[in-house]
Amino acid sequence: MTPIDRFRLICAASLTDGKLGSRERAILDKAAKELKLDAKTAAETIDIIRGGGDVTAQIPSEPRERSTLFRQLVDIVAADGVIDPAELALFKRLGPSFRLQ
Repeated sequence: MTPIDRFRLICAASLTDGKLGSRERAILDKAAKELKLDAKTAAETIDIIRGGGDVTAQIPSEPRERSTLFRQLVDIVAADGVIDPAELALFKRLGPSFRLQ
């Protein structure tokens, strides 16, 4: 999974509830830095996803990478302190693909 693909997936998860709060934004900024994405690319990606851009991604095959991505997804959806039904549905759909034990 490329860094931009990972960031797109994290962005999509952050917008699952239809809102992008300051805590979620801080997590996206941190993820962009960790993935070595410049601020312009990160901002453009957020705008594309916010505008309804499609996200398709392969879950990483390497266990450590899968675990890191899963943690990032949990962090982003839990950032506002509430897991809403759409966010829960996202994890029910994606969860088995992560094969975490």
